[in-house]
Amino acid sequence: AAAGAARLGAAVAIVERGTPGGNCLNEGCIPTRALLHPAMLIEDCNALAGRGLVGSPRADFGAAVRHKDAVVAALRDGLPGAMRRLGIRMLPGAAKFEAPGRVRVGDAETLEAPRVLVATGSRPRALPECPFDGRVVVSSRELYSTLDRLPERVLCVGGGAVGVEAAYLARQYGARVTLLEREPRLLPCARVPEHVADLLEARLERLGVEVRTGSRVAVCRVGNHAAQVTFDDGAKGEFGLVLVAVGREPNSAGLGLEEIGVRFNAGG
Repeated sequence: AAAGAARLGAAVAIVERGTPGGNCLNEGCIPTRALLHPAMLIEDCNALAGRGLVGSPRADFGAAVRHKDAVVAALRDGLPGAMRRLGIRMLPGAAKFEAPGRVRVGDAETLEAPRVLVATGSRPRALPECPFDGRVVVSSRELYSTLDRLPERVLCVGGGAVGVEAAYLARQYGARVTLLEREPRLLPCARVPEHVADLLEARLERLGVEVRTGSRVAVCRVGNHAAQVTFDDGAKGEFGLVLVAVGREPNSAGLGLEEIGVRFNAGG
């Protein structure tokens, strides 16, 4: 948005309290794709064994993470220069509205503009039964930005897009994976037909992912670098990593939006 506005002749500033590039570049789309590409190649090569290819590829999660980090760093490090060339100011810090069209950046500076775009993104939603600890019970943020090794067993809680991708990745890189979804099928949203979800579930199971639909976590206790998980049907398991991927919630608090008359729905 800043680049588009600058190209149309506007004077533009970006306020960013975190890492330039936000969620998509640092802990979302870009690192996911960087890890998915070799994982998909592994599947393709295994499918061609005996049909012209000899042997099977071996996954190296550590090497894949180093490649992912290099891709992300190259794109992120290029952002400030690209913004400067367009005449855009990049200001580190947290922004808060003082009045319509007037924004305070930390304790340092006040900006005024006829148009202010709020593009603060979202964060992973927590699950009371599986509170995040950043080491064993993690969100997609830790999975794609700080995790450098995979334990033997991984539990992915949530069968939406993030959980399904993570389960696929972890399995392709050698972990034993359980994918849990409380609804009767994976990808439980209206825009994904049921037969597509059925095909996806069959493919994951063919790759060795244990898919548990219509089930949820009852208890999750962390100790000794692993999580002891009890499901609502009484089944139990120990996992070295639990990914909670049950949706996201907006970063709309603390911006002073209420003070300038912005109303919020129940989801924030």
